[in-house]
Order: sequence, then C-alpha cells, then structure tokens
Amino acid sequence: MPWRRTADPYRIWVSEVLLQQTRVETATAYYERFLERFPSLAHLARASIEEVLLVWQGLGYYGRARSLHRAARIVMTRHGGKIPRDAGDLERLPGIGPYTARAVSSIAFGRAVAALDGNAMRVLCRLLGLSEDPRRPQVRTGLQRTADSLLPRGDPSAFNQAMMELGALVCTPARPRCPICPLRTVCQALHRDQVLVLPTRARKPKTPLRHAVVAAAWYRGRLLFRKRPPEGLLAGLWELPGTELDHRKKGGSGAFQSLWDSLRGFVSLERIPCRSALTVRHSYTHFREELEVIPCRAQPVQNVRSPRGELGYRWIHPNHLHLYPMTGATRKILKLLGT
Repeated sequence: MPWRRTADPYRIWVSEVLLQQTRVETATAYYERFLERFPSLAHLARASIEEVLLVWQGLGYYGRARSLHRAARIVMTRHGGKIPRDAGDLERLPGIGPYTARAVSSIAFGRAVAALDGNAMRVLCRLLGLSEDPRRPQVRTGLQRTADSLLPRGDPSAFNQAMMELGALVCTPARPRCPICPLRTVCQALHRDQVLVLPTRARKPKTPLRHAVVAAAWYRGRLLFRKRPPEGLLAGLWELPGTELDHRKKGGSGAFQSLWDSLRGFVSLERIPCRSALTVRHSYTHFREELEVIPCRAQPVQNVRSPRGELGYRWIHPNHLHLYPMTGATRKILKLLGT
C-alpha cells in the first residue's frame, strides 16, 4: 500500500481519512488521484471545496472530504502549515477522531500511542475472548486501555501497523487463517473454538426506505440541477431537483403533481410524451431511497427567484457535467438517461 511507503504526515493523514468506511482497493485509487491534484497540505488548503468534492466524487461519505479541507485550512492558519504531532491536538481538528489521531501521531511522528481500527479491535477481541460488541463505547474504552498496555517501547508505528495488517490479512472476519497466525498459541477465541463468533455484533435495525420524485427537466439542450445546501447530507453536491414523496403518491399523476408543486414559480414542467418514468434505488448509511425520475420539458419562469433561496439552480449542458461534483444517485440517473 502506497501510504506504508511514506513518512510524510500529510500523505499518512490523507490515507487514514480515505480508509474510513472504504475498502483498501478503492482507497488506493483515490489516494493516488487525490495526491496528484493536491500534492501538499498547502495545495489542499488553497483549493475550493468544489474542487475537493469533484476529486472525491464517487467515494461517498463526503463529510470526510469537507472535514479534511477545513482541517487543512486550520493547520495552515493556526499551526503554521505544520500538522500537529500530538494525538490530542490532532483530535481537535475537524474529522479526526481518536483512531485517526492516534494513527497519524504514531505512524507519522513515532508517538507512543496505540491506534485501534476495526481490524485491530477484532484481533484483540479474539485474543482476549471478549464477547461484548466492540462498537459499544465502554467496550472500545476497555480495548483502548488494553492496546495501550501492550504497546512496546521503541516502535509504536510498527506495532500499530502490524495489528492492522494482522486483522486485515490473517484474523479476518469470515475466513481467519488461524494456522499461520503468530498469536495462535495465546488466542482465547481459538482455544474455545469461538473464532467465527467473536467479536459479537448487535443486530442492526432495519434500514428505512424513503420515496422521492426527481425531474430530468430539459431546456434548450440543458438539464436543470440544484446545489445542495452547504451543511447536512451531501452538502455542496449537485443533483437533479426533486422532492420527497408520501408512498401513496408513488407513480402516475400524484408524483408529477408533487414535482410540479416543488418547482412552482421557478419552472413550468411538461412530461415528455412516450418517455416513461425511471426508477433508481440508492443506499445511504442510515436509509435507502427509491427515486422516480420523470423526463420533462421545462420552461423557466422569468423574473422569479428560485425556490428555497439557499439552493442554487443551474442549467447545465451534458458536455459540462464533469465540472460539477454530483451525488451518487444523480450519477446513476445520468447513466440511465445516457448523458
């Protein structure tokens, strides 16, 4: 992995942010792309958030990108462009939690702090035979104390990386390679024949399903888009305009009327004959969304401000879509539309 071959704190920090909620294979490609565009902390801090989101596009969890961008600017203005060495100081920056702070502090600066990612926590739970869910705060606190007590003198970076790699390559969730594990002689889960059941995980609640209707609204060869608010879910990304639906209004005239009402005073809409609605499904962390996409012809209403003034509306030609960071659901829709 490329971030294992560098001592640059900035590159190590970027890699740790990318690896949050992302598979190593995916993170590697984005790591190279991100550093090509923003090769230093100064480059990242000078960039606009739109530039950062555009490079991040497709990776998901965009709050990571916004926090990384804000933190880069804070480091430049408050820390003279030097990334803090202490885990406590790092944790005060946007988007940096206990694990990321400890990982950067130990790997980049050699500070004697143990960093516990999901892989390392799984190793410790099996090693100690712990049956509690490691996602519970009190269990994480206990695991952190244990990891701190195990931290050897001399090379905390090697210890932390070894624990992560052991969990990623050997002590895996489904098919652990116990015969080659260097801890097999002292692993309580192996001795009790509980490797495949530890650590335990509380059952996740059923993910709710939301319904929405979206306009693929054309005017003079351009599609209507809106920019999401600067805070909240998918902040700052562009999407096709739409509105949430009561499930009873799915399909037919009810969905189109809801769409018309949501854009009233900004554009008038006319359904394109012989073009049926498309259905797109997209999943987020805490909910799933089913989008009914209605192809429309649109006519702007002159001298009227766009609805919900905090949202920016724009007509964008298909040839220029690559200049705008789009939501994942919007990219799915555009692919179906052939744009």
